Amino acid sequence: MKTADFPRLLALDALQLYNDLNFRREADRVKEQMDALEPGEQYDKLKVMYDAYVKNTKEKALHPPG
Repeated sequence: MKTADFPRLLALDALQLYNDLNFRREADRVKEQMDALEPGEQYDKLKVMYDAYVKNTKEKALHPPG
């Protein structure tokens, strides 16, 4: 790695972390909605969204427990 590349790589890492934090926040929001519902069509739609948010979170430490 060239020293000149460091700021660019740092910025990319920061952007990825920012995205991961937003994905986790959205996953938590959707999970709260799911917890208030009985299994059914709306629950299933939210589950798809929840799974997508979790899957798109690259940083494993930010994945929800379980």
